[in-house]
Amino acid sequence: MVILLLMVKSKYSVRLDESIFSHAEEDEIILCLNYDGLYGINNINRFLQNSNPSPAIQWGIGLYKVGDPVLFNESDRFSPLIHNNSKGRIVGITTEELKIWFEIELDCAINELDAWGYDFELMDVSESGNSIIKFSVDKYRSTDEDDDYSDTVVPFQVAYAVSIHKAQGLEYRSVKIVITNETEERITHNIFYTAITRAKEMLHDVQNGKIKAIVCYKLDRVGRKTADLIRLMDFLEMYHVNLLICSNGINTASGLYKIFIQIFAVIAEFERDTLTERIVDNMMELAKDGRWLGGNTPMGFTVRRVTTGSGKGKSAYSYLESLPEEKRMVQRLYEIFRTTRSIQTTAKQMNEEGFHTPSGAAFNASTTRLVLRNPIYCTADKRSYDYFIDHDGNVFGDMTEFDGTHGLSAYNKTDQEKYEGSDSTFISPKYVQTIESKPVSEWIIAVGRHEGFIPSEQWVEVQELLEAIAEKYNRPHRKTNALLAGLVHCPHCGRRLSVISESDRWTNGKPRFKYVCPGYRKKECNFKAVDGVLLDEFVVRQLSDLSDENSERFKDILEIKIEEVLEKSQTVQEHTFIKKKRDKLKADIAAQTRNLREADGSIKQFIQEDLQNLAMELRETERQLSKLDESRKNNMIAIRDLEMTKERLLSFAEYAKDAQPEVLVTLIQTIVERIYIVEKDNERYCHIFIKGCSGEDYTGFFRTAGYIEQKTTPVCDSEQCCIAYIFNAWSDGETTFLNESTEGLTFKAMEKAAETDSYIRHRVDFFKYRVTEELYDYVTDPHAKNNLIEKQEYIRCSAADLKTSDGRKKTMKLDFEYGHGLMSAELPDSTEVFIPGETVADPPCLPQDWDVLYNETVRTLREPLDMPPLRELAAPGKTAVIVIPDIVKGGCQPTSHRKVAIRACLDELYAGGVEKQDVLLMISNGLHPRATVAEMRQILGEELFNEFYYTGQITSHDSEDAANMVDLGHTHRGDPVLMNRYVFECDIPILIGHCQGNPYGGYSGGYKHCTTGITHWRSIASHHVPEVMHRPDFAPVSGHSLMRTKFDEIGMYMEEKMGHRFFCCDAVLDTYSRQIEIWSGYAYEVQKASWPMGNRRTYIPFAKEKYDVMVFGMPQNFHYGDGMGTNPIQMMQALSAQVIRHKRVMKDNCVIICSSICNGYFHDERWPYLRELYEMFQHDHMNILPDMNRYGEYFATNEEYIRKYRFANAFHPFHGFSMMSCGHIAEMNTSAIYIVGAQEPGIARSMGLKTRATFEEALADAKKKLVGSDPRILALPKTFKVGAVHLCMADDDLKTV
Repeated sequence: MVILLLMVKSKYSVRLDESIFSHAEEDEIILCLNYDGLYGINNINRFLQNSNPSPAIQWGIGLYKVGDPVLFNESDRFSPLIHNNSKGRIVGITTEELKIWFEIELDCAINELDAWGYDFELMDVSESGNSIIKFSVDKYRSTDEDDDYSDTVVPFQVAYAVSIHKAQGLEYRSVKIVITNETEERITHNIFYTAITRAKEMLHDVQNGKIKAIVCYKLDRVGRKTADLIRLMDFLEMYHVNLLICSNGINTASGLYKIFIQIFAVIAEFERDTLTERIVDNMMELAKDGRWLGGNTPMGFTVRRVTTGSGKGKSAYSYLESLPEEKRMVQRLYEIFRTTRSIQTTAKQMNEEGFHTPSGAAFNASTTRLVLRNPIYCTADKRSYDYFIDHDGNVFGDMTEFDGTHGLSAYNKTDQEKYEGSDSTFISPKYVQTIESKPVSEWIIAVGRHEGFIPSEQWVEVQELLEAIAEKYNRPHRKTNALLAGLVHCPHCGRRLSVISESDRWTNGKPRFKYVCPGYRKKECNFKAVDGVLLDEFVVRQLSDLSDENSERFKDILEIKIEEVLEKSQTVQEHTFIKKKRDKLKADIAAQTRNLREADGSIKQFIQEDLQNLAMELRETERQLSKLDESRKNNMIAIRDLEMTKERLLSFAEYAKDAQPEVLVTLIQTIVERIYIVEKDNERYCHIFIKGCSGEDYTGFFRTAGYIEQKTTPVCDSEQCCIAYIFNAWSDGETTFLNESTEGLTFKAMEKAAETDSYIRHRVDFFKYRVTEELYDYVTDPHAKNNLIEKQEYIRCSAADLKTSDGRKKTMKLDFEYGHGLMSAELPDSTEVFIPGETVADPPCLPQDWDVLYNETVRTLREPLDMPPLRELAAPGKTAVIVIPDIVKGGCQPTSHRKVAIRACLDELYAGGVEKQDVLLMISNGLHPRATVAEMRQILGEELFNEFYYTGQITSHDSEDAANMVDLGHTHRGDPVLMNRYVFECDIPILIGHCQGNPYGGYSGGYKHCTTGITHWRSIASHHVPEVMHRPDFAPVSGHSLMRTKFDEIGMYMEEKMGHRFFCCDAVLDTYSRQIEIWSGYAYEVQKASWPMGNRRTYIPFAKEKYDVMVFGMPQNFHYGDGMGTNPIQMMQALSAQVIRHKRVMKDNCVIICSSICNGYFHDERWPYLRELYEMFQHDHMNILPDMNRYGEYFATNEEYIRKYRFANAFHPFHGFSMMSCGHIAEMNTSAIYIVGAQEPGIARSMGLKTRATFEEALADAKKKLVGSDPRILALPKTFKVGAVHLCMADDDLKTV
């Protein structure tokens, strides 16, 4: 309060009113103590930005204008050049669809050498001489999780107003401090001093001669360190300004008092250091009592101050109190991280869910990591106590104090150091602050007085995940195993080269990729890509060659450099001498000061002169020592780094020989500083700069360093050879090909013409969807219209070609699905290959023309099997529910059966008198995830979606919505039947389905549609269980199995209870989900009519002899979604599905070899219960998957999992038991299953599977142990990516299937 009274008395304050919301001058800042409230930071920023006349640009949750002052707050992206708290001003904003460009005028000038290698463009120099930079911020993060998330974060905050603590280290011409009734009690002397010294106008006035003297109450308010005080006195003396210290009566106008100031400063600094040590000791004692010792208030809490006693016995202390809203936010952050296991993904999802930090900023990786790492949230109990004891933490208190209610308090977690930057001056000091985390073993842990709201089990789990992430920080590029990501620089523009996978294909066990300049992709740089595999191999060879300590290159690079630094570092004796000299000078000054008190007359004058000389000498000695300390520190760091580099280089060849990519990346990152690729005479050379051994400006990198890339050899010497082969790994009949031409006017005109011209429609569809393989002869077919891939002369070879010249069997190279790409396999040429729709062509599909398909569908609706036409069933006042399969199957192309059939049904219903308002579209997801809005749009198309969604006429079945489920009783077998109430109560229930191969009962569609899609888990538990699925009639797949019989019985029972039949409209689909036939009417009759054509397409009489080995690949994302091929439970189901489909052609001891990335990705959002199921399967006498079935009802009724099914787009928990029931079938019908390429092979082994690195190793092991030296092999590329088939023996009777 004394400070505030003095301010008022001296007329340095004004009443707080609306004038605070006007900006006085450009270089002005408003300092506040709080963020919220009328005069809080957020409100002042908002009002001052509103007064900025420039147009507002909205980007994410932020609003930006040209002219806004900013402070950089994202320290990673441009660090260390543009550090945290750097000032700037927006001078330009440009927006694009997916990114925004900012032009920022910095508060300083930088040159091109400074900016080299940073992710911004140096634009111009402002009128004030400051640099202007330009950079972009992306709207969305790259799909590659390893890409830098900071590119999507705006790296600054608008800063008309900031907190007083945030302003430390900054200077402005004008500073306003906001003091309200709520904050005046918090204005301490220190806070006021910090705030007012942000104004640099006083120092400018000193320079300009406007100030003759500066008056200060106490000396320690002027400077807290001797060196700082000496610099200030030098500055004031230069401009003839006196310094007056009231408490000591000191005036520097007297030479003697200059000496006293320096003496007092030395004593004050010593006392300050001693006091600091005492304060730290005292704080540690208070910490044991669980008190809050100050600092930034952690997210989730506010600080409460408690006062006890009165008078002289009055005392106060602070403690933390949780804030309900922020508490829930922290808990949600932990929940997301435990699910995603990614810091960046967690930050992104928090932002997407509308959360922001207490300061109003978006979450970023740094903020998220700090919250996850902070033990303040962890409950203090035995688990947390054991964790810190195990990690050698300094735990205060015994186990009894860890009561399971309170949270933990942690102290001494970081080392913080602040020092002046190289460009700092006295009048414009610039500081660099470093904060390093200490290991847990140095933390001080005590039980706090606040609530702990993250259970210790969860907190410890998060710490283990963070440690695992840290261990994998230096790892190869996820898709390519690139070793040099982040190290390779473009010699043209200085950017770091990005890693780009060429086609997700593997060659000799290595994926192909390139290092590409980001500027080249943006057409801002002309440096082309460099072959990634060649460059990685070259760098590894070069570093291996340097592993010889006696080699000339090693001596040139390291030994000479170390000697040079050592020569500069021979300063130990000099440092010791100067330090002793300083200590002696201080002792002499102290002694002469004592003598001065006792002296008189001429002796006193002599002592004063001696003190003045001693002070001047001390000042010079302090300068020398400071300069020597800095040089010595830098040299010691350089020597340490060089020695570490030397040790790593000497061991590189040994470690690199058999190292995994993760190890190689770590080794290379610790040795190599940067790499340049230089083009010279149409050849490329690589320049490797070892850490600590390269020139600071890299001016020497253009000399030849190493030849890395050979000229390309032509594939064929014949000038007349014009054959082109194209492999489209992505082609699945649904995914569309997009490039610049598809956005052009020509292609749009073709699409328009295709509406009436079937030939053009065929060309357009072929261009959009392609096929897997294409082969063209450009001599005879220059426009590539005739695909030759299926011509016999191109695909057949003679028996003589099956062996090489030395008599060995030839092999064939095949690519199989693996993760998000492919893995190659060298298999014997005798391997038989089957690709659905290609090896044996599908029956011809109907022309994929909307009008043709619509007319055929309408025909079947008007001529249904054993039912009245749909138009006759319709009438005014009647209601209709159209039941549609979910997104798992059926295709989403514009002419998909769903889209065409829905429109045809609607037209017939409307023609019969049904009103649009009486129609409901229902997606029959059953136990699958309820459809998202995006999936609804994809399934229905824009027109139908817009027509029905916004009137609430699209829904997704919810099997756990008791109010909208009807219990119909039991079938004659005792199977429970429950169904959706909307369907049960409507007048016209319509099933739109697909007759497409399915391991569960032969086909989708028909009665399978209603008995799985609109029912309850208890109904599904009557057939998707071991008693049904492990019967002999289930595998191989059959339309006569007990499961299929139950589908029919339950479907007919539903019809019996409804009092009318389902109206069914099914299409027989081909490999790419195109309609072959369409049937409508009574479901039972539709099944009978559609299955014969379904059999032609699906049950393929192929094999002459049964197979010993079946080979295929499993992608990560297929059928049920991302994680299907990595989640161990789902992986077993997928393996079993192949057995069910193809058991007719498998020998009893058949072996499966399957590629799977098997990386432990469970996709916990989609299958929240499978991780728990997997863990249970590893314990409690669980020998085979059916042993888990006794937990079916326990999981199926778990409220948390049910809520996630209903509201978070997860699978129903009982679905996992269906998967496990199926998953055991693979083990029942094979002698061994090999998983190749597993990143976490232990997961595969825990499911009873064998693991090998490659297909070749797995086949060799199977030959040796199981199938003999010459097995019959069936290869199934693309088996999970297109409509599947059921392979049969060539002589099988298809009437029995």
